Amino acid sequence: MPESNILEFVKAYKVDDYDIIIRLKQHDDLNILIDLNYLMPNLSDVCLISEVVADLDILMPLSFIGDPISILIQNLELRIKDHVKKFGRILQSDLGLYVAEAIIILEAYTNQIFHQSMAHEKKKIFHLMFNIFFEKMPPQWKNNEYASIFTGKN
Repeated sequence: MPESNILEFVKAYKVDDYDIIIRLKQHDDLNILIDLNYLMPNLSDVCLISEVVADLDILMPLSFIGDPISILIQNLELRIKDHVKKFGRILQSDLGLYVAEAIIILEAYTNQIFHQSMAHEKKKIFHLMFNIFFEKMPPQWKNNEYASIFTGKN
C-alpha cells in the first residue's frame, strides 16, 4: 500500500446537536490549502491554519435552523466588518477567502447532515455571496485582479 504524505486538518463544531466536521488539506505544518477549483481549474489559496480556524470560528453558526445561506451571509457580514475595522479596508482576495470558508462550512453541513453533494451549486452560491458584499464595496477597494473569477461577471 503506497504511503500518503497528505496532511489533513480536522476541526469539529457542534451545530443544532450535530457534529459538523471540517476536513481540509494541509499545505504544510502551518498552512491549509483552500480549494477553489469550482471557480477556476487549479485555483487554490494557501492560508495559515490559525487564520482559517479564527475565520471558521466566526463564520460557523450556532444553528442552521432557517435558511443556511442567509445565516452564513449574516456571519460573513460580521467577519467582514471586523476585518474592515481592523485593517480599514478589505481586498477582493480577503473577501473571496471568507466566502470560500463559508462555502466549506455549507458544504460540510450539506454533506454530513443531508448526505447531499453541493458540487454543482458551489460556484453559483460563491458568486451570490461574494457579489452581495462586492457591490457594497467603495470603488477604490475594487481592484480587478480577481473580479471576473469571484463575481462570475466578465
